[in-house]
Amino acid sequence: MRILAILLLTLLPFPALAGELSFGLGAVGLDDDAEAGGFIVELRAEPFYRVGPAELRFGSAVELDTHSDLWLGAGVVVLYPFAEAWRVEASFMPGLYTQGTGLDLGHTVEFRSLIGLSRRVAPETWLGVSISHKSNAGIDDTNPGEEAVFLHFTRRF
Repeated sequence: MRILAILLLTLLPFPALAGELSFGLGAVGLDDDAEAGGFIVELRAEPFYRVGPAELRFGSAVELDTHSDLWLGAGVVVLYPFAEAWRVEASFMPGLYTQGTGLDLGHTVEFRSLIGLSRRVAPETWLGVSISHKSNAGIDDTNPGEEAVFLHFTRRF
């Protein structure tokens, strides 16, 4: 918990620099016996490139579960708005993983891919759901991978 407090305090000045800040609660380890509750914080910068309505952004994330497993990553986020108030999100983030009492993912380096769907509920505010997969991409002999699902509250600044 001390690590989480330090990480959150480190992130406090960044909403002013970020384009979006997202908080999520969910479940980690969906396909194994070590399922745990999870908490995630994501920061997304302003878009650095646009392709039609799609926005490409740099992002970073911190994920902690109730087994004290911790993952920190950074990478690219794609946001694609459609219809009037909906958007699809996809991201790829290499990161560092520290095992608590949960699943041994095999390596310190773990890659997270995510896809999500969200709906605008107020100006600059979205509620959504995402599914993600973490894996070391075979750089270690042990590579069970781990899935997670999160409900997100996201605010654009």
